[in-house]
Amino acid sequence: MEYLEYERKDKVAVITLNNPKQANALVQEIKEGLADLFTRIQFDPTVRSVMIRSNGKHFSAGGDLSSMRSESSCPDGRDRMRGASAWVKALYALEKPVVAAVQGCAYGAGFSLALASDFIVAEKEARFCCSFINVGLVPDLGSLYFLPRRIGLGKAKDLVYNGRVLTADEAEQWGVADYVTDKEQLYDTAMELAQKLAERPTYAIGMMKKLTQFSYHTTLDAYLELENNMQAIAFQTEDHKQLVKQFFDKTPATLTGR
Repeated sequence: MEYLEYERKDKVAVITLNNPKQANALVQEIKEGLADLFTRIQFDPTVRSVMIRSNGKHFSAGGDLSSMRSESSCPDGRDRMRGASAWVKALYALEKPVVAAVQGCAYGAGFSLALASDFIVAEKEARFCCSFINVGLVPDLGSLYFLPRRIGLGKAKDLVYNGRVLTADEAEQWGVADYVTDKEQLYDTAMELAQKLAERPTYAIGMMKKLTQFSYHTTLDAYLELENNMQAIAFQTEDHKQLVKQFFDKTPATLTGR
């Protein structure tokens, strides 16, 4: 794919946006490629974590504005957005930890991509902006789903209503970014985190993600029922058995993610 690169570094899948001439705007090829890759990664047991990064100065300046200039009907626009958001669903469903390494701008749809990840590592010159208000649009690609869950409803409204730009330090203070590092250390820091997560019990992490997501949409009784079922599954995983053996026998555990 011209605008998207994929490689494996041991147990970590590295996805790189490669459209630097357009500040890594999420052109159609990138959106379709991301949906395909996230789906493939879900069913590849040798991949235990994911890192999303970008070539060039910016993580992603957002959507491809040139594609929005053509006249279209509301049904056409809805169909286009349904296709564009397929990667959001695939990333949300991915039962593996995802780390976003953010340099430069993460604006608009680029901000959405970072927010949909489990962890955001930002370099000190990074900037974050839910910039849709600046072109008279509502935040899309899951921004208003993920953002309030990270920082709360009031702060999310402040960001999206005003198109506020956050520096990396502000993003860390607000809870948008999880880690801030020097520009030269960005990818090493993000990769170190992804590799550390890849060594954890992957199947258990996947169920943790599902439980966390479900907790926002259900009653306590329904949540506890799902929790009970997932814990019963976790009891039977090889990683659980290895870690229990390690606890009692004081011998190193060999985790496979299963």
